[in-house]
Amino acid sequence: MNFFENQKKARRNTILLVFLYLLAVVLIVISVYAGILIVLIQGDPELVKFDINTFWRSELFLSTIGIVLIIISFGTITKIFQLRSGGVAVATSLGGRLINPDTTDLKEKKVLNIVEEMAIAAGIFVPSVYLLPEEKSINAFAAGYNPNHAVIGVSQGSLDYLSRDELQGVIAHEFSHILNGDMRLNIRLIGILNGILSLATVGRVLLNSTSRSRRVRRNKDSKDGSGFIVAVGLVFLVVGGIGVFFGNLIKMAVSRQREFLADASAVQFTRNPDGIGGALKKIGGLVYGSTLQSPNADEASHMCFSNAISSWFGNLQLFSTHPPLKVRIKKIDPSFDGNFPEIKDEAPVDSNNKTQKQNIKNKNPFSLPGIDIPVGIPTAQLISNSVGTIEKENIANAKEIINNIPQIINSATKDPLDACALMCLLLLPHDEPQRSKQKNYIKSKLPYLISEALESLSNKILSIPTQDRLPILELAVNQIKQLTNSQYLQLRNAISELIHYDQHVSIFEYALFQLVTRYGDEAFQLVNFDRSLHKNLKKIVAPASKMLFALAHLTNKNADIAQKAYSIACDHCGIDQSLRFPVNHRENVNIEFLDQALDPIKYLAPEPRQKIFEACIVCIKTDNQVNQDEMELIRAISIALECPLPR
Repeated sequence: MNFFENQKKARRNTILLVFLYLLAVVLIVISVYAGILIVLIQGDPELVKFDINTFWRSELFLSTIGIVLIIISFGTITKIFQLRSGGVAVATSLGGRLINPDTTDLKEKKVLNIVEEMAIAAGIFVPSVYLLPEEKSINAFAAGYNPNHAVIGVSQGSLDYLSRDELQGVIAHEFSHILNGDMRLNIRLIGILNGILSLATVGRVLLNSTSRSRRVRRNKDSKDGSGFIVAVGLVFLVVGGIGVFFGNLIKMAVSRQREFLADASAVQFTRNPDGIGGALKKIGGLVYGSTLQSPNADEASHMCFSNAISSWFGNLQLFSTHPPLKVRIKKIDPSFDGNFPEIKDEAPVDSNNKTQKQNIKNKNPFSLPGIDIPVGIPTAQLISNSVGTIEKENIANAKEIINNIPQIINSATKDPLDACALMCLLLLPHDEPQRSKQKNYIKSKLPYLISEALESLSNKILSIPTQDRLPILELAVNQIKQLTNSQYLQLRNAISELIHYDQHVSIFEYALFQLVTRYGDEAFQLVNFDRSLHKNLKKIVAPASKMLFALAHLTNKNADIAQKAYSIACDHCGIDQSLRFPVNHRENVNIEFLDQALDPIKYLAPEPRQKIFEACIVCIKTDNQVNQDEMELIRAISIALECPLPR
């Protein structure tokens, strides 16, 4: 399956989750009703008449529904509120701490470098990395509501026992979850299941409160109804246990096959089965395995790399959130004999990972390896099939890009204020008088920036090759979330004003603004990108037609070729001739024109979004040339449409 098919399957899994959840709620209501009914019958033997009135009491049933739904809803809403910060909330609940980008710890630097390489290769924002310092086992997870704000967590044991290749295999597995749309489902699962498990909590509260009440009361003959409360508490406690059973069943239903897919993707991304295979074997041979000690490990177990909790059923895998370890390894390494290596408490041996300058051909996704690409739809389909995937060449290319960035610039991407300075400086012209004037403007608009840093970065930024500007931004944009709300708004306004300083918006300026605001606006909750999705193009055919018209004419100077590109793109999307944009509007086309049309298209469901993305490729590729500006424009569109385009 490609990226869009995986996204679609993730949405289907959400429907499955809702169905199983409702089924669990119905069975829990019936169980609670039956339990309370038994308590009432046991308390008054005269009620046992074995007729319909004995077992069906509408008022009791409705009361049970109301109480159960209130408890479950409260538990779910409370947990969802706690998880409003997404992956950060999950990481901190497991005892994680953010790894400082400037860390001097070699193990921490290694995992940060791997994550940066994978993110640049995949064409997504660099996830924050959290370390679980108290966990000696080998495990990891990816969490968040979308790829733009993903968090990757790794246990201390992963850093201590895994070689670089093995750690890269684990991180590649987690990137598969990020790219395939699994994270949103996984984090929702925590909130939903917490509601079901809240029944056991209520049962414990009832039992504890009754116990305290009995100790306070000295009159043993007092009929205070405590016996009934104890019985109801036991009912809720038992049904809470049933909730645990259903919780594990739901986790298993929506996650086990995704783990096989993520394992396969990790091998595809790295082309090194020994990486992830070696990590899984070490889990089997390590005394700590993959079990997490955090008291919150159970609720997040389904999003981990391997089983995070010990099964209630021992070696029985029926209700495990992950497939059996040996089965996973066998799929990766058919020669595996089932014997795990003994893991000693010593540093892993890394292969030679010195940076090698590589002449990587076909870096550009518009020129795929080994394919003589024709004009039109076949090209677009090949490129759209590369969305959301990573190849070894992409990782090597990303590593080369990062290593070619000057040290002062690379360090600046890891500091919040320096990163802001970088974003602004990349917008300045080369003309020195205008450059100085706009630097003073930046200082006046962003007083929190350090002038010395601004000056030292200003001269170095001029030597940055054009093709490396967006990767630098992708490394720097992660620092935006370290700003205060007012600082971000100041930065956003300053960038907007710098872009419009010369009354013209270039393609690079547009790409930069898309990248910064897509990340920052969501981080500071200025806009909600989680809107209901349009399932087809019918409701937004007008803006889709307008956007394709703008893109065709922005990237093709020849009007006839542009119109040909527009016609092919509309045919591919099924846009009727009568609904197409008038040809005589060519002179009105600019970046703002394109941006206005693009906004509603961001919320398309996966299948029509793939059609639109392929149509965008058609518009750019029709003249058989792709320059740097056009590459940056398609990357800006891929960011807006959440179609991560690999490098």
